[in-house]
Amino acid sequence: MTMPTAFERRGDLAQQLFGSTIGDPANLLDLGLMRGIGANVKPFAPTVKEIVERSSKDALNAGKQLSQTTKTINKEMPSQNKEVAYEQDLFTKQLKTPREDNESLFRVAEPSDVSKAKKGTVATPDLQSIHTVQLPTGQFATTTGFSTVQPIRTGFEFAKTPEQVAHITAGLRKSPQEQLVAVVLDKYDRPIQIIRHTIGISNQAAVEPFSLAGSIANTPGAKSFYISHNHPSGLSDLSAADKQISMMLNNLTANTGIENKGIMAVGKGTYSFSSPLGQEIVNQNIPPAIRNKSINMVERVFKRSQVLDKNLISSADDARKMADKIVGDETGLMLLNQRYQPVGFLPVNEKSLLNLRKSGESTNILKALEKANANSAIFVTKKNLSQDQIDNIQKLFNAANVNMLDVLMGETRKSNAMNMSTRGTDFLSIAPPVAGASAIYESMEEPYKKGGKVHISNN
Repeated sequence: MTMPTAFERRGDLAQQLFGSTIGDPANLLDLGLMRGIGANVKPFAPTVKEIVERSSKDALNAGKQLSQTTKTINKEMPSQNKEVAYEQDLFTKQLKTPREDNESLFRVAEPSDVSKAKKGTVATPDLQSIHTVQLPTGQFATTTGFSTVQPIRTGFEFAKTPEQVAHITAGLRKSPQEQLVAVVLDKYDRPIQIIRHTIGISNQAAVEPFSLAGSIANTPGAKSFYISHNHPSGLSDLSAADKQISMMLNNLTANTGIENKGIMAVGKGTYSFSSPLGQEIVNQNIPPAIRNKSINMVERVFKRSQVLDKNLISSADDARKMADKIVGDETGLMLLNQRYQPVGFLPVNEKSLLNLRKSGESTNILKALEKANANSAIFVTKKNLSQDQIDNIQKLFNAANVNMLDVLMGETRKSNAMNMSTRGTDFLSIAPPVAGASAIYESMEEPYKKGGKVHISNN
């Protein structure tokens, strides 16, 4: 039996593209579209000119069809000629509407140049029973819950040390793709559940701060957590990107009642660890133990996926009309999906805006953002806010990597989208301190008041 040549195997696809099969390769314009899918081809020799003319005609027809489709879409889209078009965030960074998936995700990565690495992908397993938690008071058209992925066998009942957490998450090393999880602990350092946040590629995994911190906060009984991920190379050294993710999560959760214990990477038999307070462990052996206990690994899934209103918010005028429908005379956050449709409303006490951490308001906001799967929001109030209040809520959203599109305030719901410029992320409380607060975080208050960036001393 004579095997067909690679060129002959292109025949069937050429039949589909040009209405004919292929003979002499010298007369074919190879566009890189052919693949071997058949044999028994008949001779045909179109000239390069004929192929180019046919391709030009097809392109012209496609252009006409695209133009007609664009006109139809423009008729259906809300008017952009309003007071303020939401094409930029509060500090004039260009926004994409609708917000593109994975555009603003951070990533953990192995120590290497990942500037040209491809974006990660997320695997979706078969869904099992969904576990829900109590929502913050408000309206939620979209809600998420936890679905069990699988039980993780462990030899430790508690996770009081990085070594024990490395043992618990050692199974991640078997994956050829980076996986990032949060091991959530109760007040006794007993693991409640392991949240699988993302599955990435061979050298990095994406991290979405608001949904990771929010899912940890939405775990009943959560008092602390470790972040763990695998390095498929087998080397457990932490990269600068790994440590940056830990510090970002520390900023979101510090002094809120949920403690970030640190981040680790597991490799082939070893682990490395870094804590926000400066503890470093490098390439230590993962301790063995008889795995006679189990902890559920879970992931986020939709329990319900709807909207409060199908209309898109594309301007301050649109936002005011939507606020009249949804918010009324209340003060709070309109939570939006990536198309800027309202999926929830969370009432917020404006007096807490200068005391976000200790009042519990920042945690409540993170829980609501995660539960509504909202990556954008608009703050609405009929009261007048100070610039400090506006800046502080915006810093929380900057830290969570969530778009704060606008603050509508006063009886007329005046837009402040063009009047704010803070890029800060240090939303520490600037209200009078409360009794019993941690000394290290109390000491961080003063630099914040002065407008400087807050650092945690390693001394």
